[in-house]
Amino acid sequence: DGYQLVKNEKEVLENLGKISKSIPQYFSSFEAFGNFYLVMEYVEGKSLRDLMKFRQRRFPLKQTIKYAVEIAGIIDEIHKAGWIWNDCKPANLIVTSDKSLRPIDFEGAYQINQSAPFDWQSRAFSKSKENQSFSESDDIYALGAVIYFLLTGIYYDSENPVAIKKLRRNVPIQLQTTIENLLDDSTLEKKLTASEAREKFEKVLNSI
Repeated sequence: DGYQLVKNEKEVLENLGKISKSIPQYFSSFEAFGNFYLVMEYVEGKSLRDLMKFRQRRFPLKQTIKYAVEIAGIIDEIHKAGWIWNDCKPANLIVTSDKSLRPIDFEGAYQINQSAPFDWQSRAFSKSKENQSFSESDDIYALGAVIYFLLTGIYYDSENPVAIKKLRRNVPIQLQTTIENLLDDSTLEKKLTASEAREKFEKVLNSI
């Protein structure tokens, strides 16, 4: 229930806040009338989802790749700290006044090698139920789905996938290949880690 979700987020923020400045700062918590509340930092800015919603055109290619580098870096930090975000999506990535990205909403996050406490993922940014594993690979898939959305302006549909090259011209092949790897939810291909994905995004960024 909501009580347990907020208590879970408290634990996550307390732990992740020690290793990453991008994570919203936790201040305190309290109970009142059977509810559990957090006192935490308000992250000023607009989400990537809102920015996309009101744009007449998609983000420029270079800006999109910069976001890809940042998001992969955020997920890498979370994984190295021993956690899985479990809710990476454009609505939970805030663009601040200095144009950097900050993640929010960690109610469904959980520690690596533990069971997910809640089935807490958005369909457009999570693997199909039959391939759901509740592991780092779920964040990796979400990373690919977010970048696909920023590049094409549409949500990725794993049941009816559309190649990026059909939706946007002049996207570097290496970038397309990297995103395809992130979105491949089969067990046949070795999945990239967030760190490896970031390195590949950086290489593409430096080449354009």
